[in-house]
Amino acid sequence: MNKKLKKILIISGWILIICLVSFLIYTAQNRQKNLICKRLLINQDSIKTFSFVNKIQIFNLIRDSIGTIEGKPMKAINIQKIEKTLALIPYLKNITVYKTLQGEIKIDLSERKPIAHVFTKNNETFYIDDEGILIPTSPIYTSNVLAVTGEIYEPYSKLMDLKNPASINNYPKLYKSYIISQYISKDEFWSAMIDQINLNRRGELELIPKMGKHRIIMGNIDNLDKKFYNLMVFYEKVLNKIGWDTYEAINLKFNDQVVCTIKNKL
Repeated sequence: MNKKLKKILIISGWILIICLVSFLIYTAQNRQKNLICKRLLINQDSIKTFSFVNKIQIFNLIRDSIGTIEGKPMKAINIQKIEKTLALIPYLKNITVYKTLQGEIKIDLSERKPIAHVFTKNNETFYIDDEGILIPTSPIYTSNVLAVTGEIYEPYSKLMDLKNPASINNYPKLYKSYIISQYISKDEFWSAMIDQINLNRRGELELIPKMGKHRIIMGNIDNLDKKFYNLMVFYEKVLNKIGWDTYEAINLKFNDQVVCTIKNKL
């Protein structure tokens, strides 16, 4: 077989493959257009359980927004509108809606994970999730996470991103609360040890542990690795020997120093 004939056969083969693939895509698209939707479902592989919302609420919101899905022609169902509808639920993220050749509308999504529960001086309460997003409380579920209290007047804003530069400037106390909450939540020991974060009148971060009757003054969010390391060493070498209720405050805001205030026994 000469090179010219071989080249012609190769090109012809590729043309045949392209035509076959195009035909299959066209056939599949036509088949999907003529399909009737059999069911709407949340993909169990994307999320196992819900806490802040449940499946019934999600399905009801979709039906209230765009009507009944089942029984409609697949081509008449606007999956982008379903995604925008689900985006109205502040507890959900990573929302993807798609059609299958089996006549199903499938929904992949995940639920936001709170790491801190904020209580402001304006009597507002809301969560900060692990991505720095503000989310509201839920009437059906309360998450057992770090409590953030103290001199906080910064208001709740739906789905506000604390990592945004503008948010860092306008919501400095919430931003600091997010950074230290994220640090604590990622550490198995500190997430089990620390119960509450408090912002005092000077804007300093204070931690309230579950064990011992003392405050841990962190100051700002700088050098957190060093501060928590110093605290761990102090716990192991000092408090374990003299007692966890000896001091009223443990101050870590000074470089390479642990300054303690003894309780007034009067």
